[in-house]
Amino acid sequence: ISKYVSPVWFAVIGLPIFIFLVPLIPIIYLHIMWFVMGVALAFVILAGSRKKYFDALVACVVLAVFTAIFLFFPQTDQRVLALRTSAGLSFLLLNVVLWIGPWSRFSRIVRGWYCHRRHLGVTAFFLGLLHASIVFTYYFQRSFYQALLPFFTFFGFTALLIMGAVALTSWDWVQKHVGNTRWKKIHLGLFLLYLIFVLFDI
Repeated sequence: ISKYVSPVWFAVIGLPIFIFLVPLIPIIYLHIMWFVMGVALAFVILAGSRKKYFDALVACVVLAVFTAIFLFFPQTDQRVLALRTSAGLSFLLLNVVLWIGPWSRFSRIVRGWYCHRRHLGVTAFFLGLLHASIVFTYYFQRSFYQALLPFFTFFGFTALLIMGAVALTSWDWVQKHVGNTRWKKIHLGLFLLYLIFVLFDI
């Protein structure tokens, strides 16, 4: 399978479909931790077979974090574990992405990570999307009206929309076609995203 499936297309097509199906298929929804770990493991194998070692490393981190949380809290509802783990890990990766830029000026090691920022950012977006998908079903029964009533959800929705715009414009094809000036303006929104995430997390 790894000969015919690219890790990029697995992420672009496979992950959104999986996240969309999470609340619609009971066996996935109720055992979401197992399925997230399975998807992460599949991505580790796929990326490793294509020698995309950094992508495989990121997937390993996701797999390790979800596995550790699942083992430490075996009695907790898997939906609650998944929504909290995905939110926390997304927030952590977002901080790493934002710190790589400034710190790359002072550290040669960090500078080596600079070219991988987009991978971490896209991973943070997918984790945020997973969090939103579970919360939308678990707390609001898939009702946009109910979801928009609490004021705090404004921060979450806004942050996710900005993350989505940043993730979609992180692909090489988009960068070549939107122009450098417009691309920079879009990614300046990442700093606004950071502030929204901090407020939302608090």
